[in-house]
Amino acid sequence: MMLSKRQFAAAVGASEKWVDNASRILARRFSRTETEARWLGLVRTISHAFDMSLQRAGELVTAAFHLDPRSPPSTLGLSGDGALAIVIDVQRYHSRFSLALAVALLDARYHKGPRPPQFPRRARTRAAILMGASASGVNMSRLHGLAIASPAARMSTLGEPVLRILCDLARAHIPHVLIGDVAAVARGAPRDEPRLEVCYASDMTVATRLTALLVDWNAKPLRVSDDLPFVPELQTVADAPVLALATRHGDVVLRKADDLASMAENADMLDLGTGHTLVLRVEALVEALRTSRHPLPATAIPELEAAAVAISRIHFKP
Repeated sequence: MMLSKRQFAAAVGASEKWVDNASRILARRFSRTETEARWLGLVRTISHAFDMSLQRAGELVTAAFHLDPRSPPSTLGLSGDGALAIVIDVQRYHSRFSLALAVALLDARYHKGPRPPQFPRRARTRAAILMGASASGVNMSRLHGLAIASPAARMSTLGEPVLRILCDLARAHIPHVLIGDVAAVARGAPRDEPRLEVCYASDMTVATRLTALLVDWNAKPLRVSDDLPFVPELQTVADAPVLALATRHGDVVLRKADDLASMAENADMLDLGTGHTLVLRVEALVEALRTSRHPLPATAIPELEAAAVAISRIHFKP
């Protein structure tokens, strides 16, 4: 798998400039594969942790990668008198790197071309919003069909796996808010192949419950090779700001929220068919799309705005 320059740097945990400088210092041209990102990520970690040159860190990492990836913590280097040692938990490193790589892979490649239209933030009439959506290519008949359905009926179009994951999160008492594409569907905006994303509360109690849930889900880092071990250990889960996972139910992206209570103020509790879930409001979903650095379909924002208008027109409480 060839990574983009941005994906490679994100997986390593560095800036693109740092990667360029490391390539020059190490006299090594990186082909931006998963294997090289794993190697350089550990080089960077050791170099920063022990104030060590990249060359020496590279030697230690090369030795570490000859170890069995499932081996217990192993000594990589000793001081001259044997009083100090560098010990590495290879299995934990591979688990953490795989999570970082899965998140990096969420970052779609940019394609050159015309920018999608930017719609004004000023107040517009309902008619203007619907006309603008139609002009942008929104399928208005599909949108109106979702508007007359309940949130549960809209969610049922996504299939059982999405509902199963949300149900499991609620059963495990993990406070969360539904965001992203699936939240847009719950709000009446059509999305093809939406990615399930939630924000969840960040504390060790929740992390403990979530770790147990990941084991139950047989969760693995999304789109990352199974050749190396992944162990959802508590500290690994607690430290990860984002978890992009493939589970036995389906794919999910879990984003840690520092202040879930503030996010919940911009959400409503909706009945999605298997229980009630906090779902981000249209205004917050639109703002998230406006501030996103990722490329968006031209219809992404108009669909959301038009969906809210269509629902309000038929006096249906979302």
